[in-house]
Amino acid sequence: MMIFFSGCNVQGDLEIWSVREVYVRSGLPATTSMERLELLDEEKHIFGKKS
Repeated sequence: MMIFFSGCNVQGDLEIWSVREVYVRSGLPATTSMERLELLDEEKHIFGKKS
């Protein structure tokens, strides 16, 4: 399944455990999704959630 996003808004500073609201364009039965940042590697330019 492909999910397309139209943008996101981070609450506070971009750091571990910060929360972002993702605006879903298609692929989920919702218009927004709240996610907690669990992985941040500024050297490799990686951030996201652990599975």
